[in-house]
Amino acid sequence: MTTEVINDEGRGPGGEPASTETEEEILQEAEIDLTGVPCSEITAEDVAGAIKKENELRERRLEARYNGARIVPTVRLIVFLYAYKYLVFLWEHWLKLARSTIHGRCVFAIKSILKNTCLIEYVGTFIHQTEADRKEKQYREAGITSIYFFAVSNGVVIDIDATKFGNNARYINHACRANVYSKEYDVDGQKKIFFHAKRNIQAGEELTIDYNFEYDPLQQRIPCKCGLPGCRKYLDL
Repeated sequence: MTTEVINDEGRGPGGEPASTETEEEILQEAEIDLTGVPCSEITAEDVAGAIKKENELRERRLEARYNGARIVPTVRLIVFLYAYKYLVFLWEHWLKLARSTIHGRCVFAIKSILKNTCLIEYVGTFIHQTEADRKEKQYREAGITSIYFFAVSNGVVIDIDATKFGNNARYINHACRANVYSKEYDVDGQKKIFFHAKRNIQAGEELTIDYNFEYDPLQQRIPCKCGLPGCRKYLDL
């Protein structure tokens, strides 16, 4: 089982100090030359909303501690009492859904994010692979072209279907040199998928993950549009 340290108050899930930056400082970060895929501009409203949300979350955490729901710094679990929801939202509010330069909609960083930071959970309905195959066919017959599945290793092949029920994690696009990776966690006997920063991510940079699709000679290959150096040209290997 993969574990993640839940830190003392004032530190993020990746071990980084909690944000103390001003709106002006964060907006200036967006002017840095990007090492990945640039996306929509960051507005003052984006930054102000994220800072407000972070302050609210910090107050809720302190209040929970005063009420007896205390997080022990040495506990090496991603879930401990209310901490699960706190981690999910701690960095999710620094992410924004916008139009992508790669494909359709995407998720990009409102502020700079440090390597290994826990960003967002991939939310959806857990189904067996045979059910996933049936649902994919059903979706296509219904004219649904945006289909979202995530494979989970669980002894048997399990998928997470986020097509109709999911969050913004499903909109993270593929890139051959991705800046996000996935980690599985066992939460009360159920697998959970969280996305983490693979490297430092600049403000204004699109979040991407390597889909690692398996090549099927019977299916038409899917072209990659990431446009990054070293692009493999196709999503399926």
